Amino acid sequence: MDKSGVGGKDKVTVFDTTLRDGEQSPGAALNINEKIELFSRYDQLSSNIPQEFNKPWNLADDGSALITGIQFQPIRQVRIALSYRDWVPSASNMDNTSFVYLNLEVSL
Repeated sequence: MDKSGVGGKDKVTVFDTTLRDGEQSPGAALNINEKIELFSRYDQLSSNIPQEFNKPWNLADDGSALITGIQFQPIRQVRIALSYRDWVPSASNMDNTSFVYLNLEVSL
């Protein structure tokens, strides 16, 4: 090594950059509790019944909706969310619908 502490021509200096260094870099904190969010919502949708009728006027759009999921943000610029959505119509002749979504958001 020369006086500056840098290796000479015939030497290779290796710097150990382990995971602990990532904790100190901006946007790469490793605290898992601050990186995960759970979300959920339940809605009951029903139509008004007009005075001259005895059944809801828009039964095909009535029902209950459930949305739930988890979001993970490993770094400030990236979000990953997995969500489940379920629709149970009030009309007995309609089928339930269920969907699973995977969302990825990247900010540049």
